[in-house]
Amino acid sequence: MKYLERILAVGATCLLAACAATNPGGHAPSIDGIEIVNRSSSDIESFRLAVPRDGIVVTANRLAQGSRSLNKVEPFRYRHNNANLRWFQDGVKYTMEGLKLDHEVESADAMTVVIELGDKGEAATRRR
Repeated sequence: MKYLERILAVGATCLLAACAATNPGGHAPSIDGIEIVNRSSSDIESFRLAVPRDGIVVTANRLAQGSRSLNKVEPFRYRHNNANLRWFQDGVKYTMEGLKLDHEVESADAMTVVIELGDKGEAATRRR
């Protein structure tokens, strides 16, 4: 009987550890939108964002100074997703690899990630 109890205890421990490893802190929210905001003092051209892990690509031919573009995407799970960006600004090509799209959130609701582009290749993210 003790042998069976040990097997059950080990099995239960393994199951709980597996659940904790795949879903820490509860349900992870999904990202269902990516908004690009041009906060720079010039237009942005040929913008491209790619999230290779999830196969997401968002493009914009031209973003005028002060404008924004909201792009709905096929929802993908928040899980330390990194994005690669590329764009032209004042004739200069900018690239950024490994931009974090994650933000610590409490709920499992879908969220929109906002990418704000500034002058001279500055980019930052926040959630909405």
